[in-house]
Amino acid sequence: GAAAAAEGINKDGVAVLVSLDGWRADNLNGVLAHRPCPVQVSALGHRGTFGDAASVQLLLSGRVSAPPEMRHLYAERLLYLPLGHAPPLASRRPAGPAGAAPRAGEGEEGERAA
Repeated sequence: GAAAAAEGINKDGVAVLVSLDGWRADNLNGVLAHRPCPVQVSALGHRGTFGDAASVQLLLSGRVSAPPEMRHLYAERLLYLPLGHAPPLASRRPAGPAGAAPRAGEGEEGERAA
């Protein structure tokens, strides 16, 4: 289970653990709760806070999905990705003007790269 996985990660000396799960039904967040690494990061699986700074210290996000003025609502420290939470993918955009490719330096959320 989660305790055995966390023990293995810790034994292997992993310094940074990145979770892409978020809060899916089959997530592995129980491993994070055992705190097997010094630095644990939540990325892409969930745009909101993990809710527990002891389990997850950093959240990779975008300035649109997690505005800087809302940082106080997050348990984690926010690290902003230059192209936003989700990088642009042509397959995600609808055809036509509304789905036009972002301008240079913009991500799917219309965020400007820093």
